[in-house]
Amino acid sequence: MSPRPVLVVSGDDDTREMYVQGLHAVHIDVCGGASADEAVRIAAKSTPAAIVLDIHAPDDFYLCRRFQFEPATARVPVIAVSGYVTGDHRFRRMSSDMGCAAFIAKPSLPETIAHIVERVIAGERDIEQMDP
Repeated sequence: MSPRPVLVVSGDDDTREMYVQGLHAVHIDVCGGASADEAVRIAAKSTPAAIVLDIHAPDDFYLCRRFQFEPATARVPVIAVSGYVTGDHRFRRMSSDMGCAAFIAKPSLPETIAHIVERVIAGERDIEQMDP
């Protein structure tokens, strides 16, 4: 595992805390941010190995673009996590179009998210996890 932390970004306090605690429980160094601004500030200080981004709506994908243009996060792989997994896989396609390294459908167990995080940190891309 990387010595750098994984940054979890979610505007929902409960979701963010669940991911932070879940990743911490499987021995992944992790920190959390509630907004893009906060995430960029944290990233500038901690240089994360990966970003886990909780997607609630299509507009949340703008964060992926912002991370690509911020010096602190431009090279950090983003893992999109979303409960919006309709039959047409629109959010999965959007995550790929926005350059996300992986897409994880909710609900997902902390172990599943940790496994995907480890794969992304190891350099894998275009990962899709649709089942818990």
